[in-house]
Amino acid sequence: MLNRIENTILEELKEKDLNVVDILCDLTAKHRKVKIDELIEECDIIYRLSRTPERRVFYIDTGRLPTHRAMAYLERIKNEIRQ
Repeated sequence: MLNRIENTILEELKEKDLNVVDILCDLTAKHRKVKIDELIEECDIIYRLSRTPERRVFYIDTGRLPTHRAMAYLERIKNEIRQ
């Protein structure tokens, strides 16, 4: 889409006999900034998606297990979820 807009603008500038090189440099710089912003947004989304499993809260009923066995059971469940 940007290429089509750039081509349209360049054609208009050629008709008006303006300095096309300066305008083109300005357009590519702005295009680069827009692309960087898009990449940063995508990285943020990927980061949030990759971190979500670590932020979940689970309720695991241990019933009447003794404390040491309940903690071992929770550790085993935690390791299974991480894999």
